[in-house]
Amino acid sequence: TTSLMFAGVCIFILAPNSKANNLLGMELLLGFAIGLSLGLLGGGGSILMVPALVYLLGQTPQAAVTTSLAVVGANSLMGANFHRTQGTLNWRVALVFGWVGMLTAFLASGFSKLIPSTVLLIAFAVLMLVIGSFLLIRKEVKNTVELEKPLWVTLVSGAAVGILTG
Repeated sequence: TTSLMFAGVCIFILAPNSKANNLLGMELLLGFAIGLSLGLLGGGGSILMVPALVYLLGQTPQAAVTTSLAVVGANSLMGANFHRTQGTLNWRVALVFGWVGMLTAFLASGFSKLIPSTVLLIAFAVLMLVIGSFLLIRKEVKNTVELEKPLWVTLVSGAAVGILTG
């Protein structure tokens, strides 16, 4: 429940284009619903948050992506802390993937200003469809033993996520 309330408060605080008094209820409701989906599904917050911020709260796509990154990032920190206390956090992957992703997102963020909002939303929708398709067609892993991936896989994956989110 903490992450649900946190998501609602973050949307309220980070929604620069909203009329605070009129949209507070909508922002809190959206924050609660998106936080609930994050808690139940373990991810997918930005897939829900960006369209909600753009179409329901009137943010620009660039502002919506930034807001969703802040909320999902904070939620991820809470989830990482939970896994740390359970002993299930892979620090090597988390730190390498996180730092490379943040660095490339920062470097790529200047390019999003050059892309028209409509193109950004279409690209976001196509990316959601591609990722959703991969989730539907992936084969279930029957081996419960975690295999350590090479460092380059973590570096490339983090950079790719950073570029896409930047």
